[in-house]
Amino acid sequence: MTGSFLRLGAFVLGLLGLKAVEVLEPHHARTAPLRLRWITNLGLGLVNGSLVSLLCASCFVLTAQGRLPAAFALLPRLTSNVWVQIVVGVVLLDLLSYALHRAYHRSPFLWRFHVVHHTDLDLDVSSASRFHTGEVLFSSTAKLGAVIAFGIPPAGLVVFEVVMLACSQFQHANIKVPAMLEPILWRTLVPPAMHRIHHVP
Repeated sequence: MTGSFLRLGAFVLGLLGLKAVEVLEPHHARTAPLRLRWITNLGLGLVNGSLVSLLCASCFVLTAQGRLPAAFALLPRLTSNVWVQIVVGVVLLDLLSYALHRAYHRSPFLWRFHVVHHTDLDLDVSSASRFHTGEVLFSSTAKLGAVIAFGIPPAGLVVFEVVMLACSQFQHANIKVPAMLEPILWRTLVPPAMHRIHHVP
């Protein structure tokens, strides 16, 4: 449950914090009504966030019951250091998410789910919550499989989910990034300006 509360806290903090910046320093004027978009996006976020919380909770329960890591899990065979397992686990989950994202764009079947994210009429911090529940179920199942196969500690899954959520909220936010930071972010992370290109039809 601690992992679920951490993710919820990170979600609320990122949502309110970035929304405040959007109000003070927006990158562009709104092109669609805010209320309906936020009801839709945050409604999907509520349902999908609950599913992800169940994923995290399931991993903790399975660990407490001695079912994780599995006998064939890779990471425990390579190192007994939990911190190394967490760091490597986060990297592996990030690579998996990247592969899934490419699949959502390349597979006509998977695109039918992912297109919900790309049909937002505007982009702001709430867009980070706009995903088809089918996509979240598919991704969550794949992540659970990775946790079992690699023996990723549940804490690693929670850290990954919190970091990914924060990055996604930042990337979709309608904010102005200081000019001096833009070149650095383009080389290291994905700033909002870069991600907006990804959303161009």
